[in-house]
Amino acid sequence: MARTFYEGRVKNIDPYGKIVNLWGSGNKRGISLHYDFLVVALGSETNFFGMSDLEKNAYQMKTLNDAVMVRNRMIDMLEQAVWSEIE
Repeated sequence: MARTFYEGRVKNIDPYGKIVNLWGSGNKRGISLHYDFLVVALGSETNFFGMSDLEKNAYQMKTLNDAVMVRNRMIDMLEQAVWSEIE
């Protein structure tokens, strides 16, 4: 089974017809892709706008491990709130 990776700017997605249209560029025509399965992933870099304190103390969610850490921290904070109400 051949799999192909495409990276580009999405013009529109037709979920019923299973078609993705990608924008073209000055030297390249846009294309329409038919798909069986579609994965849409956003690429980004975290920008802390020069605030070193924020960069040092903020939680990020770029990996599965980051997401687990945020979840665990949220659960911990909720448990602390419940216990502070009980006491």
